[in-house]
Amino acid sequence: MATSEVAALQLEVEQLKQQLAEAELNARFDQEYVDTIESGAVARFQLDFTEGVVTQEITITTEDGSFGLADYVGLSIPCSIEDLFNRVAERYIHEENRYWFTLGTSSSIIKDMVDSKGSARVLFDARRKDQAPGPLFARWCMPVVRDPRSGHYIGRGSIADCTNRFRTSRGAAGDDSEKIRSSLGASLRQLYLGVFYVDVMTDVVDVYVSSSAITAKLGLFKPYVTFEDASSALKTFVIGSESETLPIFDRSVMLENLSRIGKVEEEFLLSDGRYVHCVALPVQFNRFGQITGLVVTLRDVSEEHRRKRDLLEATRAAESANEAKTMFLSNLSHDIRTPMNAIVGFSDLLEESLDDRQLSLDYVSKIKKSGSVLMGLVNEVLELSRIDKGAESIDLKAVSLPDVFDTLCEFIQVQLQDRNIAFESSLDIEHPLVTVDEVKLRKILINILSNALKYTEQGTIRVSIAEEKGSLAGFSRYCFEVSDTGMGMSEGFLPQVFDEFSREDATGASGAEGVGLGMSIVKRYVDMFGGEVSVRSAKDKGTTVTVTLPLMIAQEPAEPVQAASRKERDLTGVKVLLAEDDDLNAEIAIGLLSRKGLEVTRVADGFECVMKLAESPAGAFDVVLMDVHMPRMGGYEATEAIRAFDDADKRDIPIIAMTADAFEEDKRRAKAYGMNGHVAKPVDFKVLFDQIGRFV
Repeated sequence: MATSEVAALQLEVEQLKQQLAEAELNARFDQEYVDTIESGAVARFQLDFTEGVVTQEITITTEDGSFGLADYVGLSIPCSIEDLFNRVAERYIHEENRYWFTLGTSSSIIKDMVDSKGSARVLFDARRKDQAPGPLFARWCMPVVRDPRSGHYIGRGSIADCTNRFRTSRGAAGDDSEKIRSSLGASLRQLYLGVFYVDVMTDVVDVYVSSSAITAKLGLFKPYVTFEDASSALKTFVIGSESETLPIFDRSVMLENLSRIGKVEEEFLLSDGRYVHCVALPVQFNRFGQITGLVVTLRDVSEEHRRKRDLLEATRAAESANEAKTMFLSNLSHDIRTPMNAIVGFSDLLEESLDDRQLSLDYVSKIKKSGSVLMGLVNEVLELSRIDKGAESIDLKAVSLPDVFDTLCEFIQVQLQDRNIAFESSLDIEHPLVTVDEVKLRKILINILSNALKYTEQGTIRVSIAEEKGSLAGFSRYCFEVSDTGMGMSEGFLPQVFDEFSREDATGASGAEGVGLGMSIVKRYVDMFGGEVSVRSAKDKGTTVTVTLPLMIAQEPAEPVQAASRKERDLTGVKVLLAEDDDLNAEIAIGLLSRKGLEVTRVADGFECVMKLAESPAGAFDVVLMDVHMPRMGGYEATEAIRAFDDADKRDIPIIAMTADAFEEDKRRAKAYGMNGHVAKPVDFKVLFDQIGRFV
């Protein structure tokens, strides 16, 4: 076959392919037109958007007659498409649908959609003006495609009467429907920042509900806003880089996700501090199942985030508290078991060494020492617990700082006997009398001094009190400083120095006694006084602890300090009535009191104590040692009953509380109930004998 014949044949094949493609496009075009013909159509029309001219009147035919749409709105054929639709929107379409009618019939928008997607489908329902002819509600449906024969943008459409459908769906409510819509909008505004309908075909956002802030952010005050414009505007107010990747801000990704899972939702933080929950749901589909309309909601979830954050913080705090409690109990268990091991172990050794008096006395001494350590631990744990619960109160009274200072110096000098440690002191104050809780002030200073004594093997310990002018009238700032040249602490440990059970050498390798609660108590008491405490330290160089307290200058003289010791009295023959319910405690008390020459009668509770006194002649007993917590009648109630006796000799008998209630307020409470003295368990019998000697 000749070359020319081959070329001619190829050209013919190409022409046939082109004709086949055009036939397929024509068939699609015609099918689209057929699909738009609504049942109940009152008008059919064809428009050439390339020419932009209406060449044939759009005639609407109803049971009441026919009329030309262009003629009704005051235009003559031919006329421009833009003029016709603008005039129809103005004179024929109800104002509630006018904006969307104008937008949906815009020639430029329709052409852009055909160019980008291959076709456009104008589909919306519109209500006519009340006095206009034709159906009250009409569906305007017009697919627009490129005519493959001419390349023009051709729209073939219909206008169908959908009044009955609207009336049925709205329940023939008439004007009440507007009230319903208004009420619905008001309700939605309480729930949402915004509710929007997005026409996927035109990409236009229809606003149902929008707060003023969201309206401004998204630019919804403009004649019309596309989804791309609105999402781009919202992204600028989203904090963080996630705004670039959230599917809700990418139209194609969002539509893909909606087609796949049926819902898209995201949460993001706006620049004004609000958290917003955004949800997109498809609500309209074409006959191919493709999404043509969707609803987007924006809801302020800041309060929910706050509640979640508070719950998370509370959970973390609870977990932290539980962890701290577990650690506390673990440390406490260790520090209790250490002296308990010594007590049990030396008790066993003592039992086997009774024949060796010297060795037995050594074991007894060590048991007592371990018992003192254990008692100190219990007291400090209880003290911390009371402070943390707010049960500790401040008992303010006039105090002489020089007296406090002298007592501290005596305490240190006694401890430093036979130790290679120098002691230096300095007192530089203008106002010696201050108003302060003396017990807590002494506790602060003794705890600090005890650490200096524990951790200093040689060198110097210095104590000073200095006064600085206060910022408030009648107050001065007093600086209490204790420094030593002992083993010191590393810089890394200093932030933990006020934590419970904190000891840098937790193994106790230094040989220093203590459980690591002293500085915790110091910090809490200083905070109660409204003061400050700081620690400077260096490993192997020493430590300086500085406490600064704002104290009121006292105007009245301080109470005189009673002598620390008095001459021991002979208590032989003193008759004691002991009210104690615990047999072991009673046995210990009776044994030690009897060895001292006192005559002891024991009763098991407060009721027996009252009855014993009432039945006995006056002078049968010289003093009552009263436990507080007993069955039937406690010590306080028993004391009140005794103080109510008619017999003055019995009524005024000295009563000394001998109880495990060991805090300062317990002492004050005992006094308030009429007791003369108070001795805490475990009983220091030297203190007990001293009190008996004072009152008998």
